[in-house]
Amino acid sequence: MSEEEDEWPSKRKQVTYEESKRVMQGQKADIDDMDDKALRTVRLTAAILAVGATGIEIIGTEEMNLLLAGFSIISLVSSAIFGVIVYNESNILVGPKASFLGKMRTQLGDNWDENLLKEMERWITNNQERVEFNGALLSICQGFLILGVLLGIAAILGGSIDDLQGHEKIAMVISALIVYGSIIGYLRLSFDLNE
Repeated sequence: MSEEEDEWPSKRKQVTYEESKRVMQGQKADIDDMDDKALRTVRLTAAILAVGATGIEIIGTEEMNLLLAGFSIISLVSSAIFGVIVYNESNILVGPKASFLGKMRTQLGDNWDENLLKEMERWITNNQERVEFNGALLSICQGFLILGVLLGIAAILGGSIDDLQGHEKIAMVISALIVYGSIIGYLRLSFDLNE
């Protein structure tokens, strides 16, 4: 029998602790994977913007739809911004903080195991909210990348902005605002993150 098994008053609590640790390690792996994908998306977005800027320098803007090109750039920059947000929102707990360890040592007495398991449950819940939130942000990041590329292609193939009527320009601007508003509304309604 190991020392860890000797410390737990019941097998149920020991199994709960071990499984909780595994869940938190799995959440950490999910977050690490999202971080990696977000950084790759940001790098790809930066490369696409650089190639696009070079292409515009070479071919000029006379035959390009500047409105679509502008929306393409906004979408690509939005992709990069959301990618950075995904990376910055990746602070999950995989174990107790120093303050909790001090509290366990000095204040919890014989109930340390119950308190630790309750805290682990709270950490797992908060971590899962963070994982889901980052997943949504990553999807938005990748969606903006795809939208930016498609709009860029349309800008190159679409002809001059002068070919568009006034109401078509207004419809495009309103559509872009609706997309941004929908994304912000979705994030605000879907996620209540606790620090």
